[in-house]
Amino acid sequence: MFPSLVEGWGLVVLEAIASGLPAIASDRAPFTEFLSPDLALLVNPNDPGAIAQAMKAILSSDISHALIQNSQSAVAQYTWESSARMHIKHYQTLLDSYA
Repeated sequence: MFPSLVEGWGLVVLEAIASGLPAIASDRAPFTEFLSPDLALLVNPNDPGAIAQAMKAILSSDISHALIQNSQSAVAQYTWESSARMHIKHYQTLLDSYA
């Protein structure tokens, strides 16, 4: 459960997913940039009722198992190797712009 109002990046959500947990997160960036409703329950962080409803819903084994299984694709995109490759690509773009 991560109903953040302002976040630079949702690393804690990716860590939870990588640990095999179903996720509930805010329905705003940055979470919506790498999660969809089939990967996590996305809720309005200003709506306690929506948060409570998502917490109840995730208790359903069908919902939690589907979220856990579906969300593994998001984790696969953010390995240390792929992160390093993205950084190298951006650094190379910066270097090329000064050449």
